[in-house]
Amino acid sequence: MLDINILVIDDHQLFREAIVTKLEQEEAFNVIGQLDNAVDALIFAKQHNPDIILMDINLEGMDGLEATKLLKSAEIECKVIILSMHSDDHHIGMALSLGVWGYIRKQEAFDDLITAIRHVYVNKRYYSPSLNIDPKLHRPKKAVEGVQLSDREREIVIFVAKGLSNSDIAKLVNLSKRTVETHRLKINRKLGTGNVADLTRYAIRQGLITP
Repeated sequence: MLDINILVIDDHQLFREAIVTKLEQEEAFNVIGQLDNAVDALIFAKQHNPDIILMDINLEGMDGLEATKLLKSAEIECKVIILSMHSDDHHIGMALSLGVWGYIRKQEAFDDLITAIRHVYVNKRYYSPSLNIDPKLHRPKKAVEGVQLSDREREIVIFVAKGLSNSDIAKLVNLSKRTVETHRLKINRKLGTGNVADLTRYAIRQGLITP
C-alpha cells in the first residue's frame, strides 16, 4: 500500500510528539520526520520530498508562513497544511495567499486533521469547518453589508467588539450565557462572520464603535 509521507513541524515538543503518535496509528500514514524549526524543515524537505508538511505558524526564528513561501519559491514538491492556534483573517489570508492546501485549528478534533491529510493527498483543499473560509474562493469570507440586525443583536455586536466575553455580556444584558451564545450564532449567520475580528470590523464600518 502506498504511504503518505508526512513531515511535522512544530516547536511545542509535547504537542508535536502527540500528533506524530496519532498519525503513526493511521494506515498509509508514514511520518518521515518531525522538527521544531523552519530552517531545518526546508533542508529536510529538499532532501526527502515529503508528500505533506504539517506546518505550525509560530516558530522560533523563521515562522511557518515564511517557510511556506520559501518552499514554494524553491519549487519543492510538497503540499503544506497549516496547523495553528491562529484563526484570525490576517493569518488565514496570508496562508491562503501562499497556496497552502489546508488550514486546521489546533483546537479541532484529531479526526479533522486526518480528514485534511486524506483530502489534500488527492489534491483537494481542506479547511477546518469552524473557520470563516470561502471554499470556492479559498479566502476568508467577508461580512455581508446591509443586513438588518435587531436592537439586541446590535447591542451584542458592540459588546463583542469591545472585547467582552459571553459571560460578561450575559451579566450586562441580564440574559443567560447560552442565550448570548445563541444570539452570536445568529449574528454570524446573518453577517457571514466567523470570529471577533470580523464582528469588530463590521461594528466599525457600521459606526457602532470607533476604532
